[in-house]
Amino acid sequence: MDIFVREARAIVEGRIRIIRIGTCGTLRANVELGAFCIASRAVMVTSDYINGKGTYNFSEECAADEKLTELLSENIVRVSERPVYNGLNATAEYFYSTQGRTDVNFLDDNEEVLERLKTLDALSLEMESFRLFHLARICDVQINGGIEAGSVQIAIANRSLNTFIGPEKIPELEVIL
Repeated sequence: MDIFVREARAIVEGRIRIIRIGTCGTLRANVELGAFCIASRAVMVTSDYINGKGTYNFSEECAADEKLTELLSENIVRVSERPVYNGLNATAEYFYSTQGRTDVNFLDDNEEVLERLKTLDALSLEMESFRLFHLARICDVQINGGIEAGSVQIAIANRSLNTFIGPEKIPELEVIL
């Protein structure tokens, strides 16, 4: 994400909009598979490299562009019958440890990661949105107009219910985006 955003900013004149489109897991039991999850803000989950094994850092929230988020919601509702949810995204540094997945081959000590994310009422979990929002936030608007950032994902897994969408369903949902 870093190289893409910085390279795009270097070659495009004026204010730019970047929308992350992809897939996610949802952490809320009431969100059905195939629903659209729009990140209004995000937190970053990283390993704590200083204190070592079993400790994880949760950043402060970083907001998406409010107007762009509203436009995403309005337009997806207009073209799709699938449910649309807005809320907090959790961006994980890794696919396993910082997403609360366990692997007997590694001593991640991450059993509490998912529960902590649920206490934050996180809607979605993936690996990119916070980075995009953070880069948009720190982009100097005085030089070239800044960046508006948004993010929409299709929920292909429900981590609370341990359910997953079949791969045959994904192409029909992607057409909407």
